[in-house]
Amino acid sequence: MAKWPSEAFFRKGMYKSAGEDIKTYRKSHAKVRIFFSTFAMVTYEQKPVFLESEIFSYLGGELGLWLGLSLIAVFELLEAFLYFCNRKIYNVGT
Repeated sequence: MAKWPSEAFFRKGMYKSAGEDIKTYRKSHAKVRIFFSTFAMVTYEQKPVFLESEIFSYLGGELGLWLGLSLIAVFELLEAFLYFCNRKIYNVGT
C-alpha cells in the first residue's frame, strides 16, 4: 500500500500551487477509486420509427382518403339539393 499522493508526485509541482505541504494536502483531499464490475460497453441507439419519405407517403395516403371521402359527401349533398330543388320546381309528388 502507498499513501496518496506520493512525495515525488507532490514535489513535481502539480499540487504546490496553493503553497501547502503534503501533510495538510493529504488531510484535506481525498482520492476516489472507481471500480467497474464489468468492462462491457452498452450503446443505446435511437432510430426513427418512420423515415421522412414514409411519413410523407402515409400523410399523402390519409389526405387522399379523407379528401376523397369529403368529395363524395359534397357530391351527395349537391345531388340531394338538386333533387329537392327539382321537387320544388316541378311539384312532383304533391
